[in-house]
Amino acid sequence: MRKAAKGLSSLGIRFGRILTSPSLRARQTAQLVAKELNMEEQLEEVKELAPEGSVQGLLSSLTSYRAQKQILLVGHEPLLSETVSFLLSEGNNIRIGLKKGGLCYVEVDDLPPQKGALLHWMLTPKQLRLLSGS
Repeated sequence: MRKAAKGLSSLGIRFGRILTSPSLRARQTAQLVAKELNMEEQLEEVKELAPEGSVQGLLSSLTSYRAQKQILLVGHEPLLSETVSFLLSEGNNIRIGLKKGGLCYVEVDDLPPQKGALLHWMLTPKQLRLLSGS
C-alpha cells in the first residue's frame, strides 16, 4: 500500500478531505495515504463508510462536504463499488468492481448528485505501484 500511495502522490492529485471508515484496516490505509500526501490534518473518520454502511447513508453524509472539491474515500467492498455504480448510472444498476487498494476518480455535479457522475479513470493497485517508480 505504501507504493500505491506513492503512485497516487506522483499523480499530483490533492484532496480537500480524506474520509475513512472507522474500521482499523481502513483507518491504517487512510493514515498511510494521508502521510504520503502530507494531509494528516485533512483525515476524518465517517461512520457511514463502515462495512455495514449503505449507499444512500454514505451519500447523505457526504452532503456536509459539498464545499470540498475533491474527496478521497477509504472504505470497503462492496460499499465503494456500489456507490460508484449508483453515481454513474443515476441509480440504474451497473456493475463496477474496485480492487482492494484500487482507486477511481468520479466527478459529480453536487451532493447529492442531480445527474449521473462522470468516471474519469480507474487504477488498479498494481498500476498505482508502477506509478510510484519503485
